[in-house]
Amino acid sequence: MKKDQPWKGVGAVAATLSLLTVLVLSGCGSSQTTTSTSTSTPQAQTARFTATESVSLLCASYQVDLQNAVEIALNGTSASTSGRGVSVSGSTVTITAGGTYELSGTLTNGTIVVDAKGQTVVLALGGAAIAASSGAAINVQNAELAVVYTVSGTDNTLSGYNTDTTDTNAALYSKDNLILDGEGSLTVTDTGNNGIQSKDSLAVLGGTVTVNAANHGIKANDSLEVTDGIITITCGGDGLKSASTDSTDVGYVHIYGGTMTVTASGDGVQAESSLTVEGGALDLTCGTGSDASQISAGSNTPMGFGGGNTSNSSAMMPGSFSGSSGSSGSSGFDGQMPPDASTSATPSASSTTTTSSVTTAAATTTTVASTASSTEDTTSTKGLKAGTMLTVSGGTITVDSTDDALHSNGDALISGGTLTLSTNDDGVHADGTLTVSGGKVTVELSYEGLEGANVTITNGTIDVTSTDDGINVNGGGDSSGTMGGFRNDTFSSSSSANCTLIISGGSVTVNASGDGLDSNGDLIISGGLVMVNGPSANDNGAMDYNNSFEISGGTVIAVGSSGMLENPTSGSTQSSLGAVLQSCSAGDTVTFTSGSTSYTITASKAFAFALLSCPEMTSGSSWTVSVNGTEVASGTVSGAMTTVNQSGASAGTMGGGMGGRQNGMTPPSGTTRP
Repeated sequence: MKKDQPWKGVGAVAATLSLLTVLVLSGCGSSQTTTSTSTSTPQAQTARFTATESVSLLCASYQVDLQNAVEIALNGTSASTSGRGVSVSGSTVTITAGGTYELSGTLTNGTIVVDAKGQTVVLALGGAAIAASSGAAINVQNAELAVVYTVSGTDNTLSGYNTDTTDTNAALYSKDNLILDGEGSLTVTDTGNNGIQSKDSLAVLGGTVTVNAANHGIKANDSLEVTDGIITITCGGDGLKSASTDSTDVGYVHIYGGTMTVTASGDGVQAESSLTVEGGALDLTCGTGSDASQISAGSNTPMGFGGGNTSNSSAMMPGSFSGSSGSSGSSGFDGQMPPDASTSATPSASSTTTTSSVTTAAATTTTVASTASSTEDTTSTKGLKAGTMLTVSGGTITVDSTDDALHSNGDALISGGTLTLSTNDDGVHADGTLTVSGGKVTVELSYEGLEGANVTITNGTIDVTSTDDGINVNGGGDSSGTMGGFRNDTFSSSSSANCTLIISGGSVTVNASGDGLDSNGDLIISGGLVMVNGPSANDNGAMDYNNSFEISGGTVIAVGSSGMLENPTSGSTQSSLGAVLQSCSAGDTVTFTSGSTSYTITASKAFAFALLSCPEMTSGSSWTVSVNGTEVASGTVSGAMTTVNQSGASAGTMGGGMGGRQNGMTPPSGTTRP
């Protein structure tokens, strides 16, 4: 390998360094490249990461000293070295002292063992191919910290075969803390178990890493952190995983950056405690991916929650919404993108519309046949899964999963990032409270789009397509969400005691074959833009609630069936107007007009009811309702809810149970309240 090129460290560079010596303070300073052998004055560094967790490796220090490295030449079935701290016995190379060791060549049936208690050992791979027919190619049995560093411009491979009965569990295995770094490439294959595993903490700081594994791709016990690098994983278990359940301080995954492409038979990224994504690009295919033909709607849901139109699964294109206001009659919401939620939390009638379409990505899953007899749960096929808290504040996340795309057994927070989700189950699910305060969330295919014991939306751009409920609060079990079936969803008792769906800002677009917005408690809208294309079947509605539905601000426009009308209740301080219509078809437009103010929605499927609430809709104002440009009804707004009927139109026959109370409507004869 060349010895005349600079090496980049993720951290501060020591004041006096040779060209080939890098001191790395992981995450405690900015990246630098050393290009001079002269002595220099140390420069103040800006911290790139802040990690308060005691098990984090982002402030670990290590030195990659290639100039003074102990060279180990791999020669087929043996190896040779003249340096200290290394012994060779047949095809087993054992390192017993700290320092940098540079490995090159091929070891056809052997292993590199690290047994250096309390020491930091850097394995610099400079064109190394190590294969173990049984066990691990690299086996770190004892060290304070082990670093596998790929030298720039080199390709390296590790392969092994491990099972639950072997002493090691991965082709690259460490009983202690492990860091992957560098500027070269590393391909790791294990045909029996995991690809890369640390029994303590593990961090990926750089390099190109490709993993093919029968079980999990990259697994840590205490923590798994990714700051940079290009990672590609194909595996029969979970893609990236942190497994400890000892306390809430361990078992977490934190992704700061990097590019990750994961094709997993299990979960894409799984944390026993918290899972945080701050940046990077994640492309996750989990299970067999999503498949619209495998999703049914609501055949096993509690009365009034679910149901849905299973015959309309092909009508998945959300409609468009347009509106205009003011004496100039200037057009808004007309085939344009939605307003920037970060600058317009409460869109006016002159803002821009939401228009979107469905794209279903074909799932392609390639796995290595698993021979591991793991006792872990291998049936979960979620994209991102957290045991306690799921947080997404940045990055680009694409998920194509059989089970939930994003899932938390506790709370979930989305405050940034761009998410594109396709799943046979829930787009985003939280057993506790789901909060969306920013970012862009597009659920292209789902059984239910967003779900939690409570759901709060304060900002962001949300576009949901679902075969059952679009946004569901504490909706009970959905084990019939797919033909294959999933376990019933569970919700935390503390969060679900007063389950509430709150929308106070942002842009929310829902295209649902079940209920559009469904709260088994209260439904509260105080701001933002909400557009709902609800169901055609009469056993669901555009809005569904159990206790109350109050609107005090924002713009709400919806179409759906008329069989289970759930209108705003008397506590609303902003008026609403509903229109019961003769049967209308997909592609028809409904326009609400008052003077120079107008709002239009284009339906994605058949409907018989339309609803509008907006700041201009005040008590005493007169409005007309038109379908495809022809006026069909008119009325004067009075109080919280006013309903008008197109001539010859009436509310449809009830189907299924009522999810909540209607206001201002007489239920069809023969129906009763639950």
